[in-house]
Amino acid sequence: MVYSGKTDEGEEFGWLDDNLGSSLVQTQTRRDVEINKELSHKQRGEVMEVIHAYSYVFSDLPGRTHLVKHHIQLHTKSPIRQQAYRVPHALRGRVKQELDSMLKLGIIEPTSSSYASPIVIVSKSDETLRLCTDFRKLNKNSVFDPYSMPRIDEILDEIAGAHYINTFDLTKGFYQVPIDTESRDKTSFVTPFGQYRYTVLPFGLQNSSSVFQRLMDCVLKAAFCVVSLFSTF
Repeated sequence: MVYSGKTDEGEEFGWLDDNLGSSLVQTQTRRDVEINKELSHKQRGEVMEVIHAYSYVFSDLPGRTHLVKHHIQLHTKSPIRQQAYRVPHALRGRVKQELDSMLKLGIIEPTSSSYASPIVIVSKSDETLRLCTDFRKLNKNSVFDPYSMPRIDEILDEIAGAHYINTFDLTKGFYQVPIDTESRDKTSFVTPFGQYRYTVLPFGLQNSSSVFQRLMDCVLKAAFCVVSLFSTF
């Protein structure tokens, strides 16, 4: 991964970190770093040193936690199925590309499950596609996880008076939470290119947000911070 920036004098600088993601993807990503121009040259250099020291936390690929595995508990033992939605022919090539990418990252895997939910195609702000799954029928038969989500007014109370506020975004955060083997078939979805199931926590499951919130609260319990979930399409 290549990191780069500019000094106060406008000179470009950077470094190459070969230790990031080489076992997953054989490509390099250039990551520009923007630093407050009001900082002195020395302070900006110190910021870059910190970024370099912790460069391993920056990645365009999702990691995988070992702290939790999501289990889907249902009220019924009968397989839950929905009819597939039509995928416009003009989008099929892009859908196939997204499926191939998800397969390569280990997010999904082929299956012959008796469960089946339809896919929904969502256009993101950067004009790329996100493949979501309509789990509404599965959700109606799922046991609800009552883990509470933080209130916005409580978050504002927590950060009131803070001198510095930082935000951190996890790369494909839900995809960093594995699903136990027993539950994977329940996440099965059908496409024009075959049937697949998730190996990780997908968007749209009734309890996805609760599971992820609980994990983040556990991971960050020793830190002075608040956890709030947002999804940007």
